[in-house]
Amino acid sequence: MNATMPGLLAANQFQRFRELLRLLAALRDISEPLTTPEGLKKAIAVLLELAAFLGLDQELVERIRLILSDERVFQLVLAIVGYLAGLLRLNGETGDGRLRLTAVDGQAEFNVETRGFLEWLPFVLQLIELIRRLRLEA
Repeated sequence: MNATMPGLLAANQFQRFRELLRLLAALRDISEPLTTPEGLKKAIAVLLELAAFLGLDQELVERIRLILSDERVFQLVLAIVGYLAGLLRLNGETGDGRLRLTAVDGQAEFNVETRGFLEWLPFVLQLIELIRRLRLEA
């Protein structure tokens, strides 16, 4: 075995550890709340980097990437985050397969696809919990 091999492995592991710390710090340093488009985009972008760094399942990585690449999906996820944060309330269905969400201050109304809302809700809950835990532990 080459005498420099253990040193190269240690250096590579150190670099990976530094990259992990950088990603956790980037997540922790996001000052905008998740309920804003800027805060959500930044948090999702860091999670996407973190998922790729950790070598997570490609299907999961692509689902996270879809939030940033598809504006319709992003707006749906943003509405779900607002709903979960208590900033939006559910006012029933519109009759055309859509849900009506209104801001608690009455200033805005959103209509989202019922099916998309229900499909993305569990995933968004998991993302929020992951972000919360990583920010607390970072």
